[in-house]
Amino acid sequence: PAKLLPISKKLPANSPRRNYELLAVIAHEGDSLNNGHYIAYTKRFETTNTKQNTNTNSNWLCFNDDKVIPCSEKCVLSRNAYLLFYSQQQQQQQQQ
Repeated sequence: PAKLLPISKKLPANSPRRNYELLAVIAHEGDSLNNGHYIAYTKRFETTNTKQNTNTNSNWLCFNDDKVIPCSEKCVLSRNAYLLFYSQQQQQQQQQ
């Protein structure tokens, strides 16, 4: 559900169909934007150094001040999102 956003539904009919993948979320906790705390969540990307340590249930990371902890996609989607970051998918990935 959070992996691809079919943005083409919001564009004119003659626009190319494109999907966007959710990569990061900035969430706010507190009474107002002037009072509270911001937390960042980012999708974990596998590299040759992290492949062996990747847990499929924690494919996201939570950055809260000086703490970085693994978290699930469900955890990220349950937060009060303030800012979302998406990446446009390549054409061949969209057809899968």
